[in-house]
Amino acid sequence: MKCTNCGASMERASTFCGYCGTAVTAASPTATAVMVQVASTPVGLAQPAFAGMPSMGGQGEVSTARPMHFPDLPPYYQEAFATIAIGGRNASKFNWAAFWFNCFWYLYRGMWLKALILLGISAATGGAAGIFIALYAGKYGNADLYQPRSDGKQFW
Repeated sequence: MKCTNCGASMERASTFCGYCGTAVTAASPTATAVMVQVASTPVGLAQPAFAGMPSMGGQGEVSTARPMHFPDLPPYYQEAFATIAIGGRNASKFNWAAFWFNCFWYLYRGMWLKALILLGISAATGGAAGIFIALYAGKYGNADLYQPRSDGKQFW
């Protein structure tokens, strides 16, 4: 199913688009949409992830309320996904588990092909690329986990 507002792929049971936050259908009592609310911040004092966001409604504040529909994930990932949805891939929080366990973390999270690619790069360089793979996994692990859930893409 595709969002009527932005065209992102989403599950048929979704009540909100995980990418743009548009309501898809009327919310039912059994719906488990999670509203992630990040406090509105005056534009002049915006956090780096939101610095590029325009002012909403001319009030001088950035509205960052985002409905997220990922009830299967812990609050850490729901918050990280909200940050990525608003600020983009580079706004992702550093993921220490992905940093320390890099390829194994990707395997555990179901991103098999990315894990195999990273393992292949490590093997091809004799382990010399290990620190770069760890840094990549720590910085972009949350964004890599968010991407297939929001738009169905498995790769960069």
